[in-house]
Amino acid sequence: MLIPGILRRFTLLRPTPALATMVGLACAVPGFAAAQTDAHRVVQTLPIPIEEVVSGGSWKTRTAEGTFRLVQTGEGWETVRHRVFVQWLEESQEHRRVTVRRTIELEPPPQVFSVADPQLVSRNGVWYAIVRTASRPLAQFDQEIAFELGAPGIARRMSRGLPRARR
Repeated sequence: MLIPGILRRFTLLRPTPALATMVGLACAVPGFAAAQTDAHRVVQTLPIPIEEVVSGGSWKTRTAEGTFRLVQTGEGWETVRHRVFVQWLEESQEHRRVTVRRTIELEPPPQVFSVADPQLVSRNGVWYAIVRTASRPLAQFDQEIAFELGAPGIARRMSRGLPRARR
């Protein structure tokens, strides 16, 4: 069944060179439409509570290596509580794929109600996850906590913030 409001939106599209190029690419380049459909499926399967994702950095053990991914979620209706998780993504050159090796929640101190705005920062060859904190519902995110990231599953909360950069 077509909804009139949606039908009007599509009928208001005017042919433009950019639109013609996109349609031409979708028809002319093998696999383009399939790639778009695969990306659409991936996005459609993301859970609603995921609000932000930050990827980057690197980790290495004797047997594996990869990157970090920070995932912020939001839970609640009137009072939203944010949580941040760190994932260690393992990159397999042999199989040409990336898998999630480990996932843990970044645990703030007990006086922190919510965390948000995850960032990845490198300092002196070590990777850190930084999150902003709020002490109660609806409060400003006015403090920061840093976590030192290590091998898969290791995230140590820093009691004094980030170390100073060496010169």
